[in-house]
Amino acid sequence: MVRALTSPATGEHSQGSQLWSRRLPWEPTSLSVGVGLIAVVGHRGGVRVLDLDGGEEHGHVALPGGVTDLAFSPDGRSLALTGPRGYGLWRAVDGRLIARATAEACIRACWMGSGVVAIAQGRHVATYDTDGVAQWSTTALPAAPTDVSSDLTLSIDGRWAVGSTHQRKTLLWETHRPSGRPVECEDSSGRHGPVFSDSGHRLAVPAERHLSLWSIGPRRPTRLAVLPVCASAVAWRPGDGDVLATAGSDYTIRLWPAGVRHQRNGYTSLAAWHLTSPATSLAWIGRRMLVAAERGGRIALLDINPAPAPTTWNDAKVA
Repeated sequence: MVRALTSPATGEHSQGSQLWSRRLPWEPTSLSVGVGLIAVVGHRGGVRVLDLDGGEEHGHVALPGGVTDLAFSPDGRSLALTGPRGYGLWRAVDGRLIARATAEACIRACWMGSGVVAIAQGRHVATYDTDGVAQWSTTALPAAPTDVSSDLTLSIDGRWAVGSTHQRKTLLWETHRPSGRPVECEDSSGRHGPVFSDSGHRLAVPAERHLSLWSIGPRRPTRLAVLPVCASAVAWRPGDGDVLATAGSDYTIRLWPAGVRHQRNGYTSLAAWHLTSPATSLAWIGRRMLVAAERGGRIALLDINPAPAPTTWNDAKVA
């Protein structure tokens, strides 16, 4: 069950409702949404495909060695899978799976349009079409002592790469200048990897006790704000990156205005919902529905309808 939350202290409120929920036999760690489908990966590496309308099981997908991350393409027709032994591309229309072995473990999948997916492998990122044919790749990103260890991903235009290092710092590089000085976003990584907005103009970087918002523009990235939330799941609302959804160990999903700041009180969330256990993953469906995966094994679909943000927000410009 997902309960609406209203807090007199923070002013958080909800006008949304739960459409359905379903409990899986294992803990879901990540999910992604396609055309009428939700793909969910468990902590043991198995993937279940659920029907979006009611959560009924649609099928299974697997890779040798298991799956650690997955992402549907923007058109919702292709699903990219990554794992310790390689990557896979699954076609929703007929269930065809193309699996490819790689020399290094594949960490993250990030679509750069409906026909090209970027796969983070070791310290570089390679791109493929939906048939698994290589397109281009970045050169190796900086080596020790700033060696990328996890959560490596690209912005949608391919210009920026961000990832966590062995020293648990979160660093941001320009992919065409890997030897250039990186931007240090955080000195301690959080429990969720950094996430770019669809436009690529916003970046959310979770840390151990907070989350920072960054503006990505034609010049060097700048930090817009620090949100007082410890996030275990982060998802940008589709579009320009105007709203960010977060969830954490406090069993609460919150919506935040991104790139704007209240003149008096700083950042406050627009709305909040209580879960039955901590969230492990969030995904938007359009601009008003969210799918939440919980550590207890539950998947829930929420209809989101937050009230408009106050008109006194001070819009921060993209750098």
